[in-house]
Amino acid sequence: MARELKTNLGNFPPDVKFEKKGQTFTGTLVKVSEGNYGKEFTFHIIDGDADIVKTTGKKDAKGNNIREAVDVKEGDEVRTEGTTQLRAKLALAEVGEKIKITFNGYKNNPRGGKAFKDYLVEVID
Repeated sequence: MARELKTNLGNFPPDVKFEKKGQTFTGTLVKVSEGNYGKEFTFHIIDGDADIVKTTGKKDAKGNNIREAVDVKEGDEVRTEGTTQLRAKLALAEVGEKIKITFNGYKNNPRGGKAFKDYLVEVID
């Protein structure tokens, strides 16, 4: 009997995407794994107004992945890869903790002058 070999490629939960200053996401951290660009953090949704998006498999004129908004509800699984700063802060959290992420907007790095995304990450009760 033949055995079919499958991968999880392309079978990922949607992503939390922060674009507007003040956007929030609250979820329970359920898994930490290694992704293509560092650690990926998987949550069960509790609350928030951050965008939840899924890659369509198509690219724009610049070669970037096109993402579209998806409908989700409390308890659904989502993930965030985030920026270096967000990944570093989330790496201090433990699986099972309730985490609230607030996007503080862009800040300028005093050493290089380059803008970066700034986040407040809190463990909540």
